[in-house]
Amino acid sequence: RLGQQPQPADPAEQHGLRAEAGHQRIPAVLEPRTFREVGGEGRRTQPVQAPDHQPGRGEVQQQRSRRAAEGGAFQTIAESIADNRFATQWLAQQGHVNPIVLGHSNGGISLTEFFKYAKKNNKTDLISGFIVSGVRSETYFDPPYTFPMLFIHHEKDGCTHTTPSASLKNFEKVKAISQTPTEFVYVTGGLVEPRDPCRSGHHMYYVAGDEAAKYIDQFLVKIYP
Repeated sequence: RLGQQPQPADPAEQHGLRAEAGHQRIPAVLEPRTFREVGGEGRRTQPVQAPDHQPGRGEVQQQRSRRAAEGGAFQTIAESIADNRFATQWLAQQGHVNPIVLGHSNGGISLTEFFKYAKKNNKTDLISGFIVSGVRSETYFDPPYTFPMLFIHHEKDGCTHTTPSASLKNFEKVKAISQTPTEFVYVTGGLVEPRDPCRSGHHMYYVAGDEAAKYIDQFLVKIYP
């Protein structure tokens, strides 16, 4: 379970983190396989997760041919868009008609491209909200904005590609124009890990998953009570 205190056993298992492709650990709150439910019945996150890890050629070929919804899987922007279209349709069939799209880290680029695709093809109904989590600094969203957005970032994110200041600036740009609920929140808890700061620690909400999930839950309850 995310947010628990460290145990002597493998921290990846103790904190709801799992090793993907043997290279990185991804918080369960951002785990694409489960489409983790947030905020009660009828609200589910639809994560867009693109890893920081740059897989080797053989690994890319193996993962792309599998096309399983794994957190460490490599995918093109076109595949990311296709995944989100399929997930939205599947969720609607299950009775969940307000798809919330969540992008973390490199997943911010997927959010940018999915938003561009939705506007260009008049398919913004595929999006009922964005959770913009610890995204890359080059993530951007051009107006108009037709759905709620929550920007969430660890205040001490040590990854040079995902600075909190860039995320705040992105939020302020959207907030100044958007007529829909738009909020920003810092995650403050968690621990640093002695590894690549773009793949661990504060950037991945290590031991702060419950805090991040709480903010997401509060936002979803507010916009879809």
